[in-house]
Amino acid sequence: MSQQDDRKQRLSDVIFTLCIFAIVFLVSLSTFFVFETRNVIKENNYIGKNIDVADSMTFSGEATMKVSPDIARVSMGYYSEATTVAKAQKDVSEVIEKLQIKLQDIGINYSDIKTENYSVYPQYEYINSKSILKGYRVAQSVEVKIRDLDKSSDVLKLAGDLGLNEIGNLSFEVDGLQGYIDGLKEQAIKNAKNNAKEEARMLGVELGSISDYSFSSNGNNDYRVVYGLNKAMASYDTTESIAAPSITSGEQEIKVRVNITYRIR
Repeated sequence: MSQQDDRKQRLSDVIFTLCIFAIVFLVSLSTFFVFETRNVIKENNYIGKNIDVADSMTFSGEATMKVSPDIARVSMGYYSEATTVAKAQKDVSEVIEKLQIKLQDIGINYSDIKTENYSVYPQYEYINSKSILKGYRVAQSVEVKIRDLDKSSDVLKLAGDLGLNEIGNLSFEVDGLQGYIDGLKEQAIKNAKNNAKEEARMLGVELGSISDYSFSSNGNNDYRVVYGLNKAMASYDTTESIAAPSITSGEQEIKVRVNITYRIR
C-alpha cells in the first residue's frame, strides 16, 4: 500500500471515529433533555402542593367542658366639670378616694383596684359662631377585680351610694383557664386518634407516623361574658335607698379542637 493510500485510510478512520462520537453525544444529549423535560413537568404538577398530600390523611377531635366563672371585673368612675382644672380634679379625687376606701371595706384587695383612665378635657361653648372656653372636664375610672363573686352586687351598689356617673364593662372570667385548656387538649388528641383508627379501618388503609398537627380553641384564653351596664347606673339618686343589683355569672363552655395528619403506609 502506498503512502497516499495509507493517509487516506487513516483519515477515513478518524472521520469514522468522529462520527461515532458525534452519534453517541447526540443520543446522550437527547436522553438528558427527555429526562429533564419529564422532571420539569413533574415539578410543575407539584407547585403549591404538599408532596406528602397524596400519602397523608387528616383527622379531627374535639373536647368540651362547661366551667363556672370565678372572677369578675368592672369599670367604675366619676367625672366632674368645673371652671378650673383644679376644682374638677378635687371633686373627682374625693369621690374616687371614697370609692377605694369603700371597696376595701367590703373585702376588695387594694392591689385589685387599678386606675385605667385619667383624663382632662377643656369644655367649649359656641356663641355667635365663636368658640368660648367655659371650663374643664376631669374623669377618672378604675378597674375592680372581684375574686369573690358573692361580692359583685355589693361592689355595684357602691355606684349608687357614692353617686358614680361612669360604670360599665362588667365581665366574668375563669381563673387558671390554661389548666382547663391543657386538659381538654389531651382529651381532644385521644378523640382524634380514635377517629383516625376507626376511619382508617373503614377505608382499609394503614396509619403511619404523625406528620403535622394543630390546635384551636374558642376564645384565645379569654372567655369573658360581658353584661352591658353601659353607664345605666349613672341615673341613681343617692338620696334614695338603693338595693344591690342582682348579678348572675352563668356558665361558659370551653372547646378545644385538634387536627392530626398521619402518613399513610
